[in-house]
Amino acid sequence: IYLVRLWTVYELAFFLSRHEISSMTMVPVHHAVFVIMFFIFITMSNTLEALLEHWGDKTVVMGVVALTISFIASLVARQWHRERVAIDIRLSNFRVQDCGCFRESDRTLVYFNIAKLMRSCGAV
Repeated sequence: IYLVRLWTVYELAFFLSRHEISSMTMVPVHHAVFVIMFFIFITMSNTLEALLEHWGDKTVVMGVVALTISFIASLVARQWHRERVAIDIRLSNFRVQDCGCFRESDRTLVYFNIAKLMRSCGAV
């Protein structure tokens, strides 16, 4: 999203005019959902473990839980790698003129502000 929409490109330009690029970390939005789901899953597995400890053998069930977590984590890691490759490709082919703009009348204003910002920080 940050390399596709014109207003978010402006936000990035502003951030980079004030900070080193090394201080920027790009994280896909779906990672937050994964983290929340992971904590819910861990809570549920801990509850299940407590119930099984009270009622009987928990080894098989906890093995299934661990295998499920590992499988989901590998899927997320694959997706993250694919997104990183896509981000790198977008960066290498980036042109501000290719960015989408919800309201075309804003395009001139955003171009002007990006140029003004870059001139003020000595980037151009």
